[in-house]
Amino acid sequence: MVDYIKKESNFKVVDRRSVTSGDLLKPKSNFVDNVSSLKNNNIKQNKSKLKKDSSDISKNNEAVKDKQPINFSMFIQSLAHQAFICMGLFPWPDSKLIKINLLQARETIDILQMLKNKTIGNLTTEDDNLFENLLYKLKMTFINVKNSDKNLPK
Repeated sequence: MVDYIKKESNFKVVDRRSVTSGDLLKPKSNFVDNVSSLKNNNIKQNKSKLKKDSSDISKNNEAVKDKQPINFSMFIQSLAHQAFICMGLFPWPDSKLIKINLLQARETIDILQMLKNKTIGNLTTEDDNLFENLLYKLKMTFINVKNSDKNLPK
């Protein structure tokens, strides 16, 4: 068996907190005054911010009323525009730089082709003609961009 030897230590715990239990019960008038003044300031700021936000919302609602509703032809044109951006024909909206990303362009063209296949017989003649022309232009542009520089990622 192992005998444990107890050693006495001179370890002493000293409470160095400045607040005593009696101090916790006393109300701090400065603290309450500061909190109430902060509340009043926040309320005033929030009211002015709400007025500004409501005027901004009404302006945005007026701008939205002026826009045309999105229809199928606008949707496929936006996808085609995205593909043209990826092929370097237009600058990227965020950086205003011309970057070529053929993988993303190919995926967008494939999405448009899938939509074309899924909507056979459900489109108006105008939408169908638009779709055919966009897909043709996208595919020809893709081939030209791909062949123009062999070092681009495929």
